[in-house]
Order: sequence, then C-alpha cells, then structure tokens
Amino acid sequence: MSSTTSLKLPEELKEKVGKLAQRVEQTPNAYMVEAIAKKVERDEKRQAFIKAALDSAEETKRTGIAYAHDDVWDYVMKLARVRRLASRGPCGFRSPSGKSVPAFGAAAIHDERPRRTCAQLQLSTTFPLLPEPIVLKPSR
Repeated sequence: MSSTTSLKLPEELKEKVGKLAQRVEQTPNAYMVEAIAKKVERDEKRQAFIKAALDSAEETKRTGIAYAHDDVWDYVMKLARVRRLASRGPCGFRSPSGKSVPAFGAAAIHDERPRRTCAQLQLSTTFPLLPEPIVLKPSR
C-alpha cells in the first residue's frame, strides 16, 4: 500500500525530472519513486558491506587469522577460471556448421590448442582450496 509524501524540489530539479520522465515514458512521480527505491537499495547494500567488513575485522582481531594478499588473489583468479569453465556448459562444442563435435575434436575448429576431455574438465572445475591462513598475534 502506498502513502502520500510531499517533496520540496528546487524548480530546476523539478523541470529536469519532468523532462527525463517524459523521455523514458514515465510519470514524474514514477520516475522519482524508482530513483528513491534505487538509492535506498544501494545504501542498504553499502551498509551491509560496511557491517560485513567491520565484523570481519573484529573476527581477525579475535582469532588472529588472516590471509596473505597474493594467496587470496591467486584463489580468486582460480575461482574465476572454474566459473568460466563451468559456464561453458556440457563437454561438447558445436562447429561453425552447427554439427556437434567432441571436446577434443573441436581443437581444429576453434584453435590449435587441444581441448580437455570431459573427465579432465570435471577435475579442473572443482573449487580450489582456500589458501593457508597466516596466524597473527592477537592484539591485547
């Protein structure tokens, strides 16, 4: 259920909203409601991010466990490769003519590098292990 709220807008802003709303085929009211909803959603996400960061910092202080930047970077890059491979779908590829080709046979069509077999692809798409943590001396 909606309720009525009045906003005092500077005349210049009111004109801009009216023109932009008309260009996107919305009423000025719908345009402003959408803009406010997006701003609220963005601020809620920002607040959740800040809370998660503060909670993480507190846990690090409490436990003394942290990860080296290079190890975390390597982990994230491996995870991205896994997700990219997983998004390719099943192990077969389609040739330019639309004919289905086994994973290995696709090498001649796409490039000179041999493709992995389905078993190799499944092994390579397991999630990488988390890096070894660094145990810091807890602050007192």
